Amino acid sequence: PTEKDVEKYFLGLLQKRYTADNTVTEHAYSFIDVCERLAPESTLCWLALRSLDGSIPDDLYSNMLKEVQNVAVAISSKMKEEGKWPVPVSSVFTWLENCLPSKSVESHMKLRFVLLFSMDFRTEITEQQSQELLSTAVGKSRFVEELRRQFVLEYDDYFNEVQSTVLK
Repeated sequence: PTEKDVEKYFLGLLQKRYTADNTVTEHAYSFIDVCERLAPESTLCWLALRSLDGSIPDDLYSNMLKEVQNVAVAISSKMKEEGKWPVPVSSVFTWLENCLPSKSVESHMKLRFVLLFSMDFRTEITEQQSQELLSTAVGKSRFVEELRRQFVLEYDDYFNEVQSTVLK
């Protein structure tokens, strides 16, 4: 989709819900205001703002969702393969490294810390904890939010690198 597609979709969504033009405008500004306030803590709000202003490709959001979902599915599958609960956290660390081989050591360390912090620094993960940890629902998992945040930062780094190379 193009930038215009996102604008048309968002406008259409608001117009379906609210019939008066002034109400549509008011809610659009409210949505943007909320996203601006939450963007520092919410990768999804940050992505929504950047997508609406056209500063990132529209498919970045869907690509981020796919990557996070793929990681969640891969780790969940590995946990089920183990066949016994609880699963040692050290195993999850290994699976993460195998799942995300292009991530830097620093990124893996941040993911490890967030995972441990999310589990109150326990050394094993129960089945219920794994479901909570890998939940891709908004606001459910600090670990998933860190994956989202890293995806966006990696995109920014890549974009800046390409831009600096082209502009030399």
